[in-house]
Amino acid sequence: MLGLHYNRSDVNKDMDFHRYSDADWSWDLDTLCSTSSYIFILNGAAIGWSSKLQSMVALSTTESKYIGLNLAGQHLAWLHTFFKEIGHPQRSPTKIRCDNQAAIILTKDLQFHAHTRHIDCKFHFVCNDLVATGKATVHYVCMHDQVADIFTKALSSDKHRKFARAMGLHLCSSGGVKSG
Repeated sequence: MLGLHYNRSDVNKDMDFHRYSDADWSWDLDTLCSTSSYIFILNGAAIGWSSKLQSMVALSTTESKYIGLNLAGQHLAWLHTFFKEIGHPQRSPTKIRCDNQAAIILTKDLQFHAHTRHIDCKFHFVCNDLVATGKATVHYVCMHDQVADIFTKALSSDKHRKFARAMGLHLCSSGGVKSG
């Protein structure tokens, strides 16, 4: 049985998340909608994750990934508020990892938004509310290290084990959440 294993030694350090955002493009053959996913890791294990069908049909991989970044950004905004309320505010911008360079550029440079007018305004949240205000930055991660792929793609058993370990999942004799 697998369980989440948190590293207790990191609890009093800065609350620095490891975050990944991903999306597949038009993978659902019935709706042609993409699936967005994200995972937030703290103290060695997942503290938040999601895999959700997008509400609209994306016209490109870039658009699909950009919409996925915004789903992750909304959860990040909630985490910032939560950790601030319990006395652990983020001291530096949170890094979100994405495996699509064009989607990353859209979060940083408003000049390209003229080419994405068809994207609903609500999907510009990461760019306008997180990156522009210094609360988050978006960085490239190689697709071989994209932990959020575990929620959107069929993976080889080796890659699945690698990403499960990265999420803090380890074999447990009694199951459940453990801290070490």
